[in-house]
Amino acid sequence: GSVSAKAGQRVPVGAALTPIPPPTVNFSASSLSIQEGQSTELKWDTQGATAVNIEGLGSVPPSGSRQVSPKSTTTYTLMATGEGQPSQKALTITVAAIPKPAIASFSAAATTIQKGGKTRLEWSTQNANDVSIDGIGKVEARGSREVSPSDTTTYRLTARGPGGSVDSQ
Repeated sequence: GSVSAKAGQRVPVGAALTPIPPPTVNFSASSLSIQEGQSTELKWDTQGATAVNIEGLGSVPPSGSRQVSPKSTTTYTLMATGEGQPSQKALTITVAAIPKPAIASFSAAATTIQKGGKTRLEWSTQNANDVSIDGIGKVEARGSREVSPSDTTTYRLTARGPGGSVDSQ
């Protein structure tokens, strides 16, 4: 209806006040589980937010994405503030350590041979991308090689990978 009032006169008006809703927040990651040294992309989209902050990253636009490479398991908390109550969402990115390379086996078919004779070395490694044997050079991660040493020889296998390096004893 209509209300008529003279200047300076107070007139009660019935009105329903609805609370201002908190900002809506969508917060995701391309991968929630990564290996050490890898990265993941955080993505977010907010509505009704006047300020958006991600703990550890600082102030960010209302919608966007950011590549992150945490060194250990990290929780990113997005806080969106607007006219109403603030909204927050948290994402935990789990970081797995890179496994160390391992020598599963390294043996010789015969450990004693006659001068001029041959024996076969066999080996198997894990988590290694660079494997070598002293006196032979670079070899595959798992394999075998025929050798014919002229004198008593100690063969040492070295396996290297993203997680470090290991030698046979």
